[in-house]
Amino acid sequence: MSKKKIVLLAVIIALLVAGNIYFACRAIMLKSELSVAQSYLQKRTDVTKILEFYKMFVEKVLETKSEVDFETRLKLENNVRELNNPKILDKWQKFVNSKTELEAQAATVGLLKVIVEEVEVLRDYHVR
Repeated sequence: MSKKKIVLLAVIIALLVAGNIYFACRAIMLKSELSVAQSYLQKRTDVTKILEFYKMFVEKVLETKSEVDFETRLKLENNVRELNNPKILDKWQKFVNSKTELEAQAATVGLLKVIVEEVEVLRDYHVR
């Protein structure tokens, strides 16, 4: 083989290796960006679920003039469990297990506070 062909072959191989390194680095960076985006999407989904529960709680419990029916209680219970949020679940349990109206009012305030806190924490989560 002539010297020109060897140099040309070496340049081609070097370019191919450099291209592989570039694409490998790019793939790693994109994987990292995808992970961050997926995490952000999960946080947004969590906020949406919390706000849907909040809306239902206000409409079906706080704004009602009558006793909350069994179906509504069951739906609220299922929704709060689907949140997978121990803080909200704990406050919900305190609300549900209230014995007096005064306890229920205090538990409601606690539940609403923790909902706002959780939404604020998730709201402040930003994609880098």
